[in-house]
Amino acid sequence: MALSINVAILGGNVGQTPELKYTKKGTAVTELSLATSDPMDTNNTLWHNVTLWGKNAENVCRFIKKGRGVIVEGYNRPEKYTAKDGTSRKKHTVSVYKVTFTSNSKDHAQETEEVQKEDYTVNLDTTFTENDIPF
Repeated sequence: MALSINVAILGGNVGQTPELKYTKKGTAVTELSLATSDPMDTNNTLWHNVTLWGKNAENVCRFIKKGRGVIVEGYNRPEKYTAKDGTSRKKHTVSVYKVTFTSNSKDHAQETEEVQKEDYTVNLDTTFTENDIPF
């Protein structure tokens, strides 16, 4: 079998305050848009769709606001969806298994310390069906 690697590590600023949602099975989930700089043109901002599940989603919604810095580690995942006009579309998202808050602000120091004390592990063997996705 050929070598296959699907890893994404992104560091940037959150584009909007996240909203916590739950699947029909009760799994916490949230989506973010994450802004990073284009390495070839630092005047250009790249936007990435990021999905977090379980305890990661709960912690991000608890502590992250628009503009806050984060580093996410995950894997690229293509998703199909139907647009409002009824057309079928595709998008790529990063499904996150690790998130790190990156603010040096004193306001966020206590929050970051509190989250780091919590033990949160995401089971990557969990499979989600289209019925599990709330959006």
